[in-house]
Amino acid sequence: MDDNLFISYSRDDQVWTYTLWRALETEYNVWIDQKIRAGVDWWREILENIEKCSCFIAVLSPKAVESIYCSAELSYAVALNKPILPLVVKPCDYPVVLDQNRVQFEKIALDAPMENNLVRIVGNIGRMQVRVLKGEFPAKSAPQPPIPEPKPGNLQSVYEIFALAEEAVVQGDVARSMKLFEQVITANSGEISETARERLSEVRLDQAMDEAYRSIRRLAENAATQRGAIAALQAFVKTYGEKGIQHDKAKSNLVVKYDIEVPQAAPAKKSDTSTAETVQDVSKAHNAKIQALTLSQVGQIQLDKRNWDAALRTFVEAYAYDPENWLINYYLGELYIIKRDLDQALAHLEKAQTDAHALPEVQAAIGFVWRLKGQASSQEAERAALFAKAEQCYKTALNLDPTIKDLHGESYWAGLGALQRRLGRYRDAIDSYTRAEEVTPDNSYPIVNLAALLYHDGNLDKAKRYYQRTMRFAEDGLLRNPGDKWARADVITCSLIVQNADVATDLLNRMLREGDVSDQPVIESFVSGLNFLRQSPTPPAGIDSLISMATDWLKQIGK
Repeated sequence: MDDNLFISYSRDDQVWTYTLWRALETEYNVWIDQKIRAGVDWWREILENIEKCSCFIAVLSPKAVESIYCSAELSYAVALNKPILPLVVKPCDYPVVLDQNRVQFEKIALDAPMENNLVRIVGNIGRMQVRVLKGEFPAKSAPQPPIPEPKPGNLQSVYEIFALAEEAVVQGDVARSMKLFEQVITANSGEISETARERLSEVRLDQAMDEAYRSIRRLAENAATQRGAIAALQAFVKTYGEKGIQHDKAKSNLVVKYDIEVPQAAPAKKSDTSTAETVQDVSKAHNAKIQALTLSQVGQIQLDKRNWDAALRTFVEAYAYDPENWLINYYLGELYIIKRDLDQALAHLEKAQTDAHALPEVQAAIGFVWRLKGQASSQEAERAALFAKAEQCYKTALNLDPTIKDLHGESYWAGLGALQRRLGRYRDAIDSYTRAEEVTPDNSYPIVNLAALLYHDGNLDKAKRYYQRTMRFAEDGLLRNPGDKWARADVITCSLIVQNADVATDLLNRMLREGDVSDQPVIESFVSGLNFLRQSPTPPAGIDSLISMATDWLKQIGK
């Protein structure tokens, strides 16, 4: 059988428990919460290791019995019918769940040598292994319990969570520490909850400083972006001052390397009312920045989920707290592009594009705005000028960082390719979409465009390979959403190239019979795509018939 042991204990007993852990590890696979890696779902990891264990060791003491975490771990082990070895290291009330299940405990003398205790503990583990082999502990299933919440009016449980949060900070597990501090705040238990609120703000500020510095370091590592690194570091020290670099040799070295002056905090004079007011103003501004950073974190989660409307509301609120924050302005610019509010988008992006933050993502997004404005212009001269500005922005940004993407996860090479295709520079567009494919090999957008452009250019064999890939993307899309008309249109076009006109005709007939006026944009785009392929040196057989069918349908719908 597996020799996986799980040790549950209170922080009050950790010195003895750690000694036991090290002693048992020479013979067994021992899991203890010190093995939790930073950044993982720590409560889920605890539960999963209880599920894997062949013996659950409960180190019992008054603090362990009162602990909401130890109690939850023990209850889950009982629910799974795990072999449980309770070790009573200090006099305490025996857990009811163990008493009800008639689980015998082992008394441990803390003043005895570990070798003596170890003989008895290992003997108990061995006897349990024999009982497991005899089938005395058949596995049971049970739903994973939620993370324990502080008990109402029980300050012990609140302080326990606060202590765990501070441990997580020391271990560098920022996500876990923030979640635990939030639990203490939610408990609304007076001073300790207020202290947790202050500590959470400090942890978030430290995290924001670390994330900002990582961006600066990335710029500093690239010779082409040294100027941006210097400007960003200057902004960093102006924002965070000495606190931003203290106790961090790497940051200090970078400040020295670029000869950047760090502002020193002037000592406050108790008798100086104006100084006190200044300190109060600084504190207020600091709290506003923390609130903005907190909202920004929420907004970025919403962006990851592509909940654009919610993200826009969140970043608008964050902007009210910190209107000069370049990151907030950048995200607002991107979100207003999605909303096609181009004037708002440009205003925020230009605010984000300062000398201190000359980031390629911002420059590329500005290029996208100029491109969209050009597409909307009815004046040929104006349109040409806007397209020229767009191309310059795209190229400048991609020269700084060829891997940048928009909020949809598309490479900005694809945006440049779309502009070049619109301008009729098809060879340039092929080059740009090829670069986009290198950055986002699993995205369909560059593949679809390369298929059409290569066919139009007469490179039929290569085009067919891209159409085969486009077909797979479209079919996968229909599996996820059978009502996706755009994917159906892609399948028809691909069928014309990869299979034959008869297959494409049957598919188009069915789509047109089932279609209504809401499908008009799809069919118009489909016809436009076919007309582009028709310009190829070798147009696909049957293409005229498909264009005629779709055009007749559009005329009929328009009546």
